[in-house]
Amino acid sequence: MKYFLQTTVAMMMMLMALSSTNVMALICEPKPGANPQTGKVGLTLCESGSRIEDNNLSDFSASWLGNGLLSASIPFQIRSCGDFYCNRATRFSLKSDGLTLNDKKGSSQIPLTVTVRQIHTGSEITFPDNRDCESGTTNCPFRGAGRQRNLSPDFCESCVDFELLISADLNALINSNTLTTSGTHSGTLTFTIDQALESSNTGSGDSGLNKDVDITIKINIPDLVQISGLNDMTLSKNSSVAGRNYFAVQPFCVYRLGGGKFAIKAEGTGVSAGDSFRLAGNSQSTTYKMKIGRTDKKLLVDFKQEDTKSSGQWRGDCESFGNNLTGDTNMTLEVRINKAEADSLPAGVYTDTMTLTVIPK
Repeated sequence: MKYFLQTTVAMMMMLMALSSTNVMALICEPKPGANPQTGKVGLTLCESGSRIEDNNLSDFSASWLGNGLLSASIPFQIRSCGDFYCNRATRFSLKSDGLTLNDKKGSSQIPLTVTVRQIHTGSEITFPDNRDCESGTTNCPFRGAGRQRNLSPDFCESCVDFELLISADLNALINSNTLTTSGTHSGTLTFTIDQALESSNTGSGDSGLNKDVDITIKINIPDLVQISGLNDMTLSKNSSVAGRNYFAVQPFCVYRLGGGKFAIKAEGTGVSAGDSFRLAGNSQSTTYKMKIGRTDKKLLVDFKQEDTKSSGQWRGDCESFGNNLTGDTNMTLEVRINKAEADSLPAGVYTDTMTLTVIPK
């Protein structure tokens, strides 16, 4: 006669979706006039079709996605033309060292992959890139819009659409011990709009303007926990110990980002809160005891239905899944069944499904 205890795992995680917005080219004030234009008109930064006076794009915030892959698009617009009458489109580039987000202590980091893409042409630059634009197309990949020769349908009166693409593999950063804490990670990306020294089209007039742009990016990392190493447990006469109770033990791993404290909630099947767990067969059932504790401690804590316990200030200092190649464990699960009660049952298979939920403390 064999008895089985099946163990499943529940995982707590905050999930939020990021959205991608594509804004069509909109009129950007001030419009070019009949008189020679100033640099304010010749090189203009816009957001949602409105000119930005202080050259700061709106702060951007995002949260953890279920697959651990961060991917987001931030739309904005740029107008680039020659100063005099804005008659010519003027090529330009974007320069930046890139961006790494940090937590408050500076000990946890999220290096971002940052790419800028011009919607109409598909031209892209991935930071870091600090080439001077100067002239021509090699170092000036982005096209402006002028009145005489236009990037249709984006004319000089319009801001040309761009998107700032940010991405990061947060799982890989956790596994490499680069991302080590939960909470807000932030930083300010600075990039320079660098116009060509000469117009990319023929015609008189000056260009060669530049403008620095800032955008603050914040990523919220929730309390991430992970439980691994638990499998189905089988109890039989061959596993009896002192007192001839049926017995099984299994080590497992609980990881929490930053190695913080956690509690475990235990829930079996078909019993009320505070009651002992039960293995159920076709016609009868039997109670069993379950204990959990640190692998490096002798103290194991008794659990009953819906108990939430964290005895001994348990810490999630086990290796994360991606790094746990040697089967590192920090917790122990023990199950016992009274032999006399078990031997009185009819032959058959008795099972229960146990759900263990790890809760950050």
